[in-house]
Amino acid sequence: MKMKVRTLFLVLFFAGILVVTSYVDNNSQQSFDSLSHLSLDGGAVETSADEGEAEQLNMSVKEVHVKTEKRGGYRIEVYEQVNVYRDDKGKVVKKVPTGEYQTLKYKLNEKK
Repeated sequence: MKMKVRTLFLVLFFAGILVVTSYVDNNSQQSFDSLSHLSLDGGAVETSADEGEAEQLNMSVKEVHVKTEKRGGYRIEVYEQVNVYRDDKGKVVKKVPTGEYQTLKYKLNEKK
């Protein structure tokens, strides 16, 4: 009798954990589905001109080469991310550095 009660308790306990886990997982999935998808290329940004007219700008993220140096048998290249804003005609209106850097490191072939 005592063994049946213990087994029943364990089955109900694990079933309860399963129900709570599936509920939390379902809610978190709905939260992710409700977020808009982000894109690195092509977000439209609305700005206002001095005359009060609204202007539509397209924003893209570009990596701009900052410097290259040789150090310790490696060639190191540094790039900075820049937000580039273009008008409807494709003309660059504004470039805003983000302060985010990407470093690439290449092993140099040393001939003897």
